[in-house]
Amino acid sequence: MNTVENICYEYSEDVIFSQDVSFNGSPVLIIADIESKYVKELSKFLSNHGYKISQRKKINEKFSLIRFELINLSKYDKFFKNNREDIGE
Repeated sequence: MNTVENICYEYSEDVIFSQDVSFNGSPVLIIADIESKYVKELSKFLSNHGYKISQRKKINEKFSLIRFELINLSKYDKFFKNNREDIGE
């Protein structure tokens, strides 16, 4: 499990990670059922790791269902491709 997944589990027990991952193993999509008071804090951490909120659904007064997506995948894919060429793959 990577850092992003560990932090998500610190904020929510109900988290779903996509099977599609970036070159460094981070999930491309994260969906978390989280207390609304922690959304800003988790969002700030994830934005530092290349994620943005793509959808937010308020479940009730206390909880929200948040969908985070990894942005700039083409940048990561290009980086990965260049590194593979450097090692001769």
